[in-house]
Amino acid sequence: MDYFEPLKQLPSLNILDISSNLITNHETVIPFFAGMPGIISLQALNNPFCKNIRQARRNLILVMPNLFYFDNRPVEEVDRLATEAWKEGGIEAERAVRVEYFAAKHRRFNEAVLKGAGMTDEKKEARSVAFCKMTEELREEKSELFERHQDLKRQLTETKENDAHYTVLINRIKAVEEKLSADWYKNIKARGEDGVVAEIPKKKVEEVEDSGDAEKRDR
Repeated sequence: MDYFEPLKQLPSLNILDISSNLITNHETVIPFFAGMPGIISLQALNNPFCKNIRQARRNLILVMPNLFYFDNRPVEEVDRLATEAWKEGGIEAERAVRVEYFAAKHRRFNEAVLKGAGMTDEKKEARSVAFCKMTEELREEKSELFERHQDLKRQLTETKENDAHYTVLINRIKAVEEKLSADWYKNIKARGEDGVVAEIPKKKVEEVEDSGDAEKRDR
C-alpha cells in the first residue's frame, strides 16, 4: 500500500476508488485505511486482498468510523452496531444485535402509527366540533329560509294529496331546498371549508329528488 501513501496528505479526500489495482499485500490494507478516517465511500473491487483478508468488510468498518459505503453496499447504523458486537462476542453477538435493532425499529414504527391514529382521532373530533359550529352559524344566517321550509312542510302534512295546493307546496319546498343547498355550498366555499363532509346538503338533495318524483306521480 506504499503507492497510496500520498493520499493521506489529502485531508479533504472522502471518496476513494482503488478497484482493479491488483493489491495483494493484505497485511497492510487494514492499518493503511485506519489512517484515513475521513473516507466515507470506498470501492476496492477486483483486488486480491479482499479475498485474502478474513472478514475484510467488518474489519474496515471497525477502523473507518465514517465509512458509509463499501463496495457497492451501504454501511448502515445496524451494520456498525453489529460489527462492534462481533468484535466483542463473535457472530452470535452480532446476530443478537441485529435482531434487537430491527425489533426496536418495529416497535418505534408501531408506536408512531398508534400516535398518528390518535392524532387523527383528535383532528376528527376537532373537525366535527367545527362542523357543528359552522352548521349552527349557517342556520342562524339562513333562519328565514329554514323557518319558511319548516312552515311549508307543516302545511304539506296538513294538505291532502289530491288537493291542487299539494303540488304547489311541493314545488315551493323544492325551491327553498334548492336555495338552502346552493347557499350551503356557497358559504362552505367562502369559509374555506371545502373538505367538510356535507351530509346535510346531500340529504336535502335526496329529499328534493323524492319530492320531484312524488310530483311527477301526482301528475
